[in-house]
Formats: sequence, structure tokens, C-alpha cells
Amino acid sequence: MKTILVALALSFTATLHAGSGSYLVLASYRPAESPVSIAVPAQYLAAEIRIESDEDDWALKLSGIEEARRMLTSAAEKEGFRVRIDQALVFVTSYSKFSFSSSRGSQEALSDILVLAPLSEKTDLIQIVKKYREIISDLKPAKKVKISLGSIYLALENPEELRADLLKKIRVHVEASAKLLSDTPDYVISGLDEPVRVRQKGEREVEVFLPFRVTYGQKK
Repeated sequence: MKTILVALALSFTATLHAGSGSYLVLASYRPAESPVSIAVPAQYLAAEIRIESDEDDWALKLSGIEEARRMLTSAAEKEGFRVRIDQALVFVTSYSKFSFSSSRGSQEALSDILVLAPLSEKTDLIQIVKKYREIISDLKPAKKVKISLGSIYLALENPEELRADLLKKIRVHVEASAKLLSDTPDYVISGLDEPVRVRQKGEREVEVFLPFRVTYGQKK
């Protein structure tokens, strides 16, 4: 199971998703960028779902996307999942790679949805992914509307709540390292004002960290 989840999350950067009074961070899967971190259980298994329409008529295109979004939201919530609108409606200009004309390309519209399955110790992660696929396959949107499952992530809500604990651990780590390097150590830390980042650690765990850097020296 671990190999499957790692493959799903590989190489994606952490993403912020704002909500009412809180925000969500999707865990990247990448090497640790800091020697100091805190491991915590992930709170959600998140799926990015995209809704697009090939309809030429703009009124039908937009109404088809909106209707598919309502259908997806309703189906997901019936399963006990949470839904967040990642990108409500995005307009994209596309050009043919075979065209050398300076004329304007065609306008496309799409909407990105984030579906969140709450996690516990007993949650079957593979079954959740299967349920995501089942929800999409059971939807019956307008003829030219496409609904596709994108990347799967572990996710954590409000990781900034762990900033104070991270700073304490960083202080202990830096002071211990400095004392080993000199009897009269001095150091400068940068990066502590960066947002708290989240990376996937295992099947159900994530690590929160700050990408800080330390320059060590000696007091004169």
C-alpha cells in the first residue's frame, strides 16, 4: 500500500487552500529540507478533481461546469467527504501548436475541486481512492463535460499552529550544534518567517518543518 501512495503523491509541491477561518496544506513528497521537523498524523486524504467542457456555446459551457460541480459536491458530501473549491472558474486561452498565426486562441473554461476524506487509524486509504473514482464514474454530467481525477495527497489543516513548537526545537538544535563548533559560538538563522511546510512521511503521517538556514561563526 505504501508504494502506491508514494507514487500518487510523488513530486508535488505543497499547496495552500483557504477556507473559512482555516486553511489546508497538501503534503508534498520530497526529501526533507530541514534537520528539524515534527511528525503528525495526516488529517485528510485529498483528491484534486477537474471539471472541463468541450461545449462551443459559452452559456452551455458554463452551465454544464456549474451543474457538474453541484453534482460532484452532493455525491461527495453523501459519502461524508468535505469539498473545497480550489479554483471556482478559470478561463484559459489555448493555441494550436501547429499554428503560426498571431490571431487569438480559443477560450477554455475549467473548475478545480478538492475533495477531502477525513482520516483515522482504521481508514482504508485504497478504498477511499476507489470511492473517489466511483463517485466520478457514477456522475452523469452534460454530454461535453469531462470530470477527471487528478493528484492524491495527504493533507493537514492549519499547520501554522505547530510553529511555536517548531521554533523551540530549532532553537535547541542550533544551540547544541553551535556549542560543538566553538567555545564562544555565534550564529545567524534565516528562513524562520517562511510558511510552515508539510511533506509526506509515510502512509498516514506528514512532517511539518521550516526551511531555515544557519550561518555559524565565533564571537569576537
